[in-house]
Amino acid sequence: MKQEMERLKAEVNWNEEIKAFLKKKIENRKKREALEQVICMIKTLPEGKEGTAAQMVREDRDSH
Repeated sequence: MKQEMERLKAEVNWNEEIKAFLKKKIENRKKREALEQVICMIKTLPEGKEGTAAQMVREDRDSH
């Protein structure tokens, strides 16, 4: 791998490529952690009664 990187160093800025890769990994990890927190919060919410969503949609639609 080192030989291939050396061969391509005129075309590829390896430092910038590695920094961009790591930055993207960190961003993805933060997003995944935030999603996990939201999922945990949602799991603590009480469940609604059967048909609640349909009733709310109907009420909203009928109010216009």
